[in-house]
Amino acid sequence: MLKRLIADHSPDVIFISESRICTRLTYNWKGVFGYVGCIRVDPCGTKGGLILFWNGNINVLLRSYSVGHIDALIFDESKKWRFTGCYGNPITHLHPPFMELVGKLY
Repeated sequence: MLKRLIADHSPDVIFISESRICTRLTYNWKGVFGYVGCIRVDPCGTKGGLILFWNGNINVLLRSYSVGHIDALIFDESKKWRFTGCYGNPITHLHPPFMELVGKLY
């Protein structure tokens, strides 16, 4: 299904959370989907895992990353923009540390 969505819409950037896939498969996906760049944050056991893929139309400068986020600047021919992909803990009492992280990013 993901492959079809990418083929139908040709996004320059894809962010995947809760990926829980091995490193080898991540880089295999990069090639299968036709992306030239990839930033991967490993999962913690069976939880989490973040991936940012991008194509050759843009350049990506990684600003920071953690188990819960990837923060990057994205440049194309005419503009620069900021991308922040986040994944917070679904357990309510663990939200404050995540929200503190988001506050520090901006």
